[in-house]
Amino acid sequence: IGVIRAALRATRGIQPALDALLDGYNLGRFLLFQFAYAFLVGLGALLCLLPGLLVIFFFQFGPYYVLDRGLGVRAAFAASAGTVRRGLTSNAPAVLLVTALNAFVLVLGGVLFGLLTLIVLPLATLFTAYLYRAFNDEPVMG
Repeated sequence: IGVIRAALRATRGIQPALDALLDGYNLGRFLLFQFAYAFLVGLGALLCLLPGLLVIFFFQFGPYYVLDRGLGVRAAFAASAGTVRRGLTSNAPAVLLVTALNAFVLVLGGVLFGLLTLIVLPLATLFTAYLYRAFNDEPVMG
């Protein structure tokens, strides 16, 4: 949560600080979203791998909506799907790249007991936050 909050602040031109890591604002909504997201990914993977991948693809910006705008679970799912659809029409390679990058970070995070995550996760999160702002036609500072 703290890494996403810091990335969102950085894309607004606000210096990330330690309080971003410890802020509990929208924590309950974030946890509910993550639980529902994990459930849908697992269910999709059980049905067939493709539905699970589609859930990951269309709802990858959901946590950003929850933490940045305080949206509820359903609204965050809908907003994320809309963002991906808009992104596909305006810049499909960027949407595919952010998905591939985040998947790569998850796989790489498992290598060497997660030590590489300390390096690559903040970079991938910052890139995702940048695209989140760009796809929503918000100015990106930094």
